[in-house]
Amino acid sequence: MLPEKLFLNLPKIDTDRLILRRLEYSDLKDIFDYAKHSAVSEHLIWDAHETEHDSIEFLNFVNEKYNKNQPAPWAIELKKEQKVIGTIGFLNWDKINSKGELGYVLHCYYWKKGLMTEALKAVIDFGFNNMYLNRIEARTVPENIPSQRLLEKVGFIKEGLLREQMLIKNKFKNFFIYSILKKEYWKGEGNDKSKNMLHKFGGGS
Repeated sequence: MLPEKLFLNLPKIDTDRLILRRLEYSDLKDIFDYAKHSAVSEHLIWDAHETEHDSIEFLNFVNEKYNKNQPAPWAIELKKEQKVIGTIGFLNWDKINSKGELGYVLHCYYWKKGLMTEALKAVIDFGFNNMYLNRIEARTVPENIPSQRLLEKVGFIKEGLLREQMLIKNKFKNFFIYSILKKEYWKGEGNDKSKNMLHKFGGGS
C-alpha cells in the first residue's frame, strides 16, 4: 500500500553523517548561505539568491508543497555542524507508473566529500522501499559533469539526450536523462547488505 500523506509528514532519514528532514523557516540563513553562490545555481533552473527574501520565497514554496502533500525536498543537515547544506527530493511522483524524478543541490563548500552520494543513496533506497517505485529518473545538463558522475556512481544509466527540453535563463537547454530501476538497484551496490542499514526512518519533524 502506498504511504498516505508522505510529504505532509515527511519522515526523517538518518545516515552516517547526515539527517534528511523537512525544511523549516529556522533554516533560512543556512539556505541563503548556499543558495547565494552562483556556482551552486549555475546548472539549475533558478538564479542565485540575492537576498534572504529569495530564500523565504523558496521556503514558502516548499511549505505549500508539504501542506498539499505534494512532492517536496528534504533538507540535508550535516550532523557535525547542525547546518543545512542543501536539499534533495522528488520533483514529481507518478504513482500509476511507479516512477519519480529526483533533484538535488549542495553547498559548494561541501562538494567532493561524498555527502551527496550518501544522501542520494538514502533517498533512492527510500524511493524503492517506501514509495514502491519501480523507476527513478534524474536529468542533468551536459555541462554538469560532476552531476553525471554522481548519478553513474550510484548506478544510474544514461538513456539519452533531451534536446532543448527546457527554457532556462533565456536559453533552451539540452538535458541528459538518467534512470535506475529497482531490479538494477538490488543487483548493484544498493544490495550490499553491509549498507542496507545506512539509514533509519523517524517521524516527521
